[in-house]
Order: sequence, then C-alpha cells, then structure tokens
Amino acid sequence: MSRYNGANSCQYDAVMKLFYYSAAGMVAALIVLWGALIVDSANILQQMSELMHYIEDLFNPRER
Repeated sequence: MSRYNGANSCQYDAVMKLFYYSAAGMVAALIVLWGALIVDSANILQQMSELMHYIEDLFNPRER
C-alpha cells in the first residue's frame, strides 16, 4: 500500500518496484558470483599460489 495519494502514488509504486527489482538483481548477481567462485576455486587457488610465490621472490630474490 502506498503512503501517498493521487499522482504521487503512481510514482511511489514505480520507485518501489524499481527498488525491489534492483535488490532482487543484486541478490541474483551475488548468487552467480559465489557459484562462479566455487566452480573456479581450483584456478583461483592456483593463481593465488603463483602470486604469493611472486611476492616472496620480490622480498627474497633467488640467486641467479
């Protein structure tokens, strides 16, 4: 039920509908993101491992 009367009622309903669709879209995007992270976790862990080795080499360069 809208709080406003007359012409503002239509605008209020439209804004609330847009807000609810936006919130639902954000929840769906988060679910998709978490799904992608779970499916791709092995690749992400491999990249993190390589990055940690790279950072370690920056602080402790190997003798060449």
